[in-house]
Amino acid sequence: MTAVVLSAANREMIRVASLADLEEGRLKLVRAAHARVAIVRMGDTVRAVAAMCTHARIFLAPGTLTADGLIECPMHGAMFSPEDGAVRCAPATEPLAVHEVKLADGDVYVDPGLPPEPATDTPTKPGSRPSAAQWGNWG
Repeated sequence: MTAVVLSAANREMIRVASLADLEEGRLKLVRAAHARVAIVRMGDTVRAVAAMCTHARIFLAPGTLTADGLIECPMHGAMFSPEDGAVRCAPATEPLAVHEVKLADGDVYVDPGLPPEPATDTPTKPGSRPSAAQWGNWG
């Protein structure tokens, strides 16, 4: 039976990969419960960040770290630090969420974080036009 690995926030972490299966500097898209996460091996450590660019809303993985060790968005070239999710190059302005990683017995575990809040907007009925609240205030 596998032991439960807990995060610093006392949440159960999810096994997402084997360390031996990760290539140095290559981003891998994984799912940790409700979270889509990009993981990357950097030497003997593994980093995990949100898998979607905060600007273009497309997946950052699969991919490879740049020569400077950054994650580059394939659409517009925004760059992020895999260590703290910070934006290193525009057009993105919001950092990536960072997920806690632990290595245990050769496996990689990721804290998925808190589940997302349920949507509070009223969905549009098929065939009807969205309200201004659903599209945002354009006025």
